[in-house]
Amino acid sequence: MVLCVLLGAAAHAAADSVRLRTSIAADRGSAVTLGMIAVLEGAEAERWADLVVLESAEPVRARDGWVTISMAQVRSALQGAGAAQALLGFSGDSCMVRLRGAVTPAPEVKPERVERPGPQIVDVSGAPTVRTRFASLLAEIYGVKPQDLRLSFNASDESLLSMSEHGRRIVVRPTTSGSSARASAEVRVLAGERTIASGTVSAGVELRRRVLVAGTTIDRDALVHGGMVREVSMWVTPGGGEATDLGEAVGRVARTRIREGDVLRLGDLESPVVVRRGDLLSVIALNGGVSVQVKARARSEGRVGDRIELRLDGSRRSFVAVVDGPGRAVIVLDSGTEVAEGE
Repeated sequence: MVLCVLLGAAAHAAADSVRLRTSIAADRGSAVTLGMIAVLEGAEAERWADLVVLESAEPVRARDGWVTISMAQVRSALQGAGAAQALLGFSGDSCMVRLRGAVTPAPEVKPERVERPGPQIVDVSGAPTVRTRFASLLAEIYGVKPQDLRLSFNASDESLLSMSEHGRRIVVRPTTSGSSARASAEVRVLAGERTIASGTVSAGVELRRRVLVAGTTIDRDALVHGGMVREVSMWVTPGGGEATDLGEAVGRVARTRIREGDVLRLGDLESPVVVRRGDLLSVIALNGGVSVQVKARARSEGRVGDRIELRLDGSRRSFVAVVDGPGRAVIVLDSGTEVAEGE
């Protein structure tokens, strides 16, 4: 007899259960019932489908349009209604209620101008959110510390960016490279095995870096020396081609006029011409482990690293070598040599 009672109670408990849904949508200001936020199985559970768990889903209780109803709230409502909770099985931690619809309009006032948020440094040391996960990922991609990264977010992304990771999992997958001035990523927020929010977030990127600026106006075709430039720390956009080391600027020639205070960019500088047409160059010819040095005249001007045509005095045949410096060139014969019949 006792065994039958126990088996019957076990079967009843297995059949009657309250399983919280991950998320639902409800109108703002409306009552939220147990049947809306939970899957009810069994007669004992279903009889409480109309039990009001939340009297009014007012936005004052919501953050970014969401209200969270915990299992503790559900149990409290059932206890207050006199439900026999011993006959019910419970599962799930909470249900997120997305509020929809307009609230009662406030008295009409003149709308204030909403300024778009400027670039900001994201504090990644606090409770993790979509925003902090996105910022940490970008700091890694761009190779800087989080405090040296400044982001300009879209206002339309704010609700997704503000979602907390508490009790959930945030997955952020980048969709841009580390040289882009604007970064984006695909985001999914999961509660258990269910996606409760997803979308694409993007932000303008600024990096704090040491760059070179002109300490004085540098004229076009002027040779840059150390006294013309200075190193400063400033916010720059990725991919701008800023010169970050003295070796990238000193000894090069300005391709355009650079004003005092301007950031030096690699595209504004070029190597100086070190060989002129008709110059007599010392050419080292390499063939395996053997080297031979000869004299040849340049048929065109060139900078260090340029491939130019040369010709031995008294010869009608020319060859191509790489400019190695003022009055110098190198040719590697065992890699194939370009030789042309002269005029």
